[in-house]
Amino acid sequence: EPYVRNGDGPSEWDCSGLTMRAWGSVGVSLPHSAGSQYSRGSYVNKSDLQLGDLVFFYPGSISHVGLYAGNGQIIHAPRPGKSVEYSKMSYMPYAGARRPG
Repeated sequence: EPYVRNGDGPSEWDCSGLTMRAWGSVGVSLPHSAGSQYSRGSYVNKSDLQLGDLVFFYPGSISHVGLYAGNGQIIHAPRPGKSVEYSKMSYMPYAGARRPG
């Protein structure tokens, strides 16, 4: 499904809309903003990531978020012109991770 700015499903997504709806499906409310989601939940060390944890990128500005998918990968809505995809975490500057709920 394609990236669309401010998209929050069911067929168009931006990064925080995707994570917001994924966690919302299990009853956890998150704001529609990567920066605001960064302040939710408990801090998770990179070495302790579990499936579904929120992974944030671009330290200093926290402008992107994805869901941890295992094996050093996330699923995310990357940018205009792209669709939701799996990607290596190492492709972007890591800023931290949180576990909502």
